[in-house]
Amino acid sequence: MKKIVILVCGLLLFGTAGAQQKTTFVSFSSNAYKTSGVSRMVIDEEGIENWKIPGTITLFFHISQQETIQLALRAKGHAQLKLQVEEQTFPVVLDSDEYTTVSIGSVKIAKAGYVRIDLHSTSKEISGSTFGEISDLIVTNRKGELTFVKSLPAKSGRMGPSLFLNYQLPERTEWFYSEITVPQEGERQACYYAANGFDCGYVGLYMSAPSRRVVMFNVWNPDQKPSERVRSSKGNLRLLRKDGEVIQEASLQQTEESCKLPYNWQAGETYRFLTRIYPDESGHAIYSAYFYHPEKEKWVLMGSYLRLQAYTGYTYGFSMLKNTSPELGYKPREMQVNRVWALAPEGEWEEVTQAVFATDIPYLSKNRLDYKGGVNEANNSLFLKGGGFFDDFTPEGTLLHRKPAEQPASLPDVEVIKQL
Repeated sequence: MKKIVILVCGLLLFGTAGAQQKTTFVSFSSNAYKTSGVSRMVIDEEGIENWKIPGTITLFFHISQQETIQLALRAKGHAQLKLQVEEQTFPVVLDSDEYTTVSIGSVKIAKAGYVRIDLHSTSKEISGSTFGEISDLIVTNRKGELTFVKSLPAKSGRMGPSLFLNYQLPERTEWFYSEITVPQEGERQACYYAANGFDCGYVGLYMSAPSRRVVMFNVWNPDQKPSERVRSSKGNLRLLRKDGEVIQEASLQQTEESCKLPYNWQAGETYRFLTRIYPDESGHAIYSAYFYHPEKEKWVLMGSYLRLQAYTGYTYGFSMLKNTSPELGYKPREMQVNRVWALAPEGEWEEVTQAVFATDIPYLSKNRLDYKGGVNEANNSLFLKGGGFFDDFTPEGTLLHRKPAEQPASLPDVEVIKQL
């Protein structure tokens, strides 16, 4: 009997220890966004500052299971706010010149997934003052694991992960052809929709503003010391030729070159891209990219670069979805890759139907979980989706496979393309 009592007591103690409360600080600096008004408010490494104009700040975190949690804020100031979560509303009163813990209340989270916290301005003590300075949401719970941005610079965390479809290209691939579509719901400013990627760049679509859209071809300069970086016409990355309408640009650090074609591309339309990597007579690599101009019904040479490093073939083919704006990291973005084909010298076009889904390396620690890659069965395309804090993410390294498609009659004639 004594042994049984000891065992039961041990189990009770273990169960109690396992249910102990956990307190987690979720920083506003890395996990919050201005979602309404507050145009001059700043979200920086300290959190929310200079919040003088009425509006809404939204913070996101992920919880692994349903449970009741307690919320508080680490904040200072003299103002009244309103916090909304899970269809519940709580008044928040700030009344301190120093950072202090402001208790909010308990909330029942109905299911595992992302939790959205909306913090609305209500009133402030003095005209011209702020609605408070807020550094953290404090979450106390017992069971679920919380996922949020905690081990990355705030800017990177708020942008969200870059997503990739990594292709296994046939041996000796020289030409890489793809077709991509940006769906209406996935169109975003400051987002790269890269169709054809390679070991040192990519070609695809970009929009800096609704009225400023381009086709972009980026090539990175071979590694150099900063003091040795020179204009590409004289250095290790040389533009050989381009179409007359294409604009050449170099980064301030001379680490990459861009060729941009001003073009009013539209969401919902499908666009065609072609890249070629081949050696010159000295064994250096030449990178060329082409865009099929629908209105002109012809292929346009985006650029052809000589890169003064040894040619190693088309060893790394990918498509990429990348956000570059921390302010827009909460907005969903998406692209579809409809067809992928590859061609080796003196070979036949081969369709590529498989890709491995990947994110950029910092996100392997699961700072965010709003990323996804998959197959759209409706149109037999591969897709990438990121941002928006949705719940059904795709694990890193997932192999995606779509059905083979009929060879399109519009595959480019590379002998003609070579003459551009």
